[in-house]
Amino acid sequence: MAANIRVLLVDDNPMILALLRRAISTFATVQTFRNAAEALMHVVESPPDLLISDYSMPELNGKQLIEKIHGRRQTSKLPAILIATKNEITEQLRSMHDQVEDLIEKPFFTKEITRRIKRVVDKISLEKMAREAPGESVVRGNLQQMNTRPADLHSPTRASAVISISTMGRSIMRVMVGCRVTKLFSRYSLGPKVSSKLISAPAVRSRPPHAQLRHS
Repeated sequence: MAANIRVLLVDDNPMILALLRRAISTFATVQTFRNAAEALMHVVESPPDLLISDYSMPELNGKQLIEKIHGRRQTSKLPAILIATKNEITEQLRSMHDQVEDLIEKPFFTKEITRRIKRVVDKISLEKMAREAPGESVVRGNLQQMNTRPADLHSPTRASAVISISTMGRSIMRVMVGCRVTKLFSRYSLGPKVSSKLISAPAVRSRPPHAQLRHS
């Protein structure tokens, strides 16, 4: 679903840049920059769908980069993710909590940062589908719950959305996205094997009254 999302990745560390590019490229198109000033020029010319930037960089840091991008009318709502150390987030980036989709602490585990980035990418992809869908389109669901702002990181993320697209002479297509799978248990808390046997077992027919009298 997120293959059409373009991500701009900015980090002056080539190893981190290569690591994140390899991870993100499995679900989005990635372009990388080691210089924040060059990344800013590229955003002005061709805005991506998502900006991911390291905070600590020479000349222009990640916070300044995002502020400059959001200061332009054309890119004022560009989604961004900022990567920084715990101390940087606590002491220097408090004002950024409402300006970015996520603040990711480093050092990080590749699996965890990939999961969090993909969650934001999926949200952007869904919103993009809704904007670009031809004909009459209706978006239902709670997209706000897919937000990954730092204030919500400690609460379970639940999100669902249904896109219904109806056009002349076409059937309705519904796309459902779920960020949390709910496990259903039977009423009597039976295990999956037991409940499956009960479901698949053939019905037992009761004997007719005359048959019961015949054997009595």
